[in-house]
Amino acid sequence: MNMTDNKKNIVVTGAAQGLGKEIAVQLSGNPGYKLILIDLDENELKETAESVGAEFYHCDVSNPDQIDALINVLLENFKHIDVLINNAGVMLTGPIDSYAYDLIKKTIEVNTLGTMYFSRAVVPSMKSHKSGVILNVISTAGLTGKAERSIYNASKWAITGFTESLNAELSGFGISVLGIYPSLINTNLFKNAGIEKDMSNSLDPSEVSKVVEFMLSFDRMQMTKVVLKDINHI
Repeated sequence: MNMTDNKKNIVVTGAAQGLGKEIAVQLSGNPGYKLILIDLDENELKETAESVGAEFYHCDVSNPDQIDALINVLLENFKHIDVLINNAGVMLTGPIDSYAYDLIKKTIEVNTLGTMYFSRAVVPSMKSHKSGVILNVISTAGLTGKAERSIYNASKWAITGFTESLNAELSGFGISVLGIYPSLINTNLFKNAGIEKDMSNSLDPSEVSKVVEFMLSFDRMQMTKVVLKDINHI
């Protein structure tokens, strides 16, 4: 582990598989980036990290104590965090009266509170360096309402407001808070939730990851809200 290099330290949550993994693959091609991958799935996380030459750490994004402890370790090991990509998320769909309360709680804890917790944890270091980027992977669910997605969409709408408000709060410190809003992506998000879904009009995660890299490529310009849709997506 080289503590003296000048690479940008980029933390990616939910990085074991799906879009998070594709983001790691895409960013690993940039020699100016040092990747630090975070996930709850230790086995898949290790495989992904080893495949792209990244550091990796196990963490539950819904647990603020784990997050605080992890950020302390990262700052001790890497001195600063330049970019946080909040990508971890879970899906919940169906009539609201079919949801068990624990699933509602989990959805909000991971999608909403996890993003808020991680952001809150990295901000002091970014403020001290007067620079940083927080990029929240939100989804078009954070911009629209949809039947049988009330809790999921609410968890994403909350992050839309959080992203815009935090960007206004931190812009004077040289910190950008950005949101990317992809429509349906061809990952296992639905499958992991036990939901069958037609993926014929879905986005390729490797294409979405290219946009993420592009959003990170500017020093003095913000792409604060980027919406991505398949050309046939309704």
